[in-house]
Amino acid sequence: MKGKKILVLNLTRMGDLIQTTPLIAGLKEADPSCEVTLAVNLGFVGITEFLPDVDRVVTFDATPLRPADHREYFALDAFRRADSFVKELKAGGFDVLINLTHSAPSAIIGSMLGIPDVRGTCLSDDAARTVHNRWLMYFSALLSFRRYNTFNLVDLYSLGGGAKPGARRPVLDTARPESDAGALLAELGITEGEKIIGIQAGSSMAERRWPPSNFARTADLLAERWNARIVFFGVPS
Repeated sequence: MKGKKILVLNLTRMGDLIQTTPLIAGLKEADPSCEVTLAVNLGFVGITEFLPDVDRVVTFDATPLRPADHREYFALDAFRRADSFVKELKAGGFDVLINLTHSAPSAIIGSMLGIPDVRGTCLSDDAARTVHNRWLMYFSALLSFRRYNTFNLVDLYSLGGGAKPGARRPVLDTARPESDAGALLAELGITEGEKIIGIQAGSSMAERRWPPSNFARTADLLAERWNARIVFFGVPS
C-alpha cells in the first residue's frame, strides 16, 4: 500500500532547514513508503539538494509577504504569489501538513490548503491563529521563556511532526560539496596539510551581521596566531 503524502512547510532559514532532517528521517523510518515534500523559501533552496530523504522540493518567494521595515509594497502582488503557491501545493493531494513556520502568513497558507491532518500553525474556523500539536505549541511560545527551555529545536521539530524520539542528528549529504571544496582550495593555491580556518561570515538578517571590518580583524588575528589560511563562507549578498 502506498504511504501517506506528507508536506513539510518550512519557510525559515538555512539552519532551520538542516535541523529538519531528523524529523524527515524519522518519518521515513516509520513508513518507508511515505512521500515527503519540503516547501522552502526560495532564498534558501540551495541547501535542499544536500538534505537526504526528501522526495520533492517546492519553493516559495517569501520575500517579502510583509516587509519587516514597513516600506511600501503592493499587497496584491504578495497575495497573488501566495495564491499561486497554494494552488501548486493543493495539486499535490497531501494527507499530512507539518507546518514548522510559526508566522501569520504561513498559518493562512496552511489553512488554505485544506489538508486533513495538520501539525503546527494554521487558522481555526473563526480565523483565529492556532497551533495543532502540543510540542509545536510549546515551540511557538518559546521566545517568552527561552532561558528556561531544556529542549533542542531538533527534538521539538521531530516530536511536533510525529516522528518517534531517537538519536538522529541533523545530516547533510556532503560528498559532492567536499569534492568541490577540494578543487576550489587547490585552485586558490592551498595545499594539503596547511591549516585552514573557516568563518561563516554573516546572516540573512542584516541586524545579526557583524561589520566587515570586524571579520577582517578577526581573520588577521587567527591567521597570525595559528599560521592559518582563512576561508570565508557565504553568498554574494
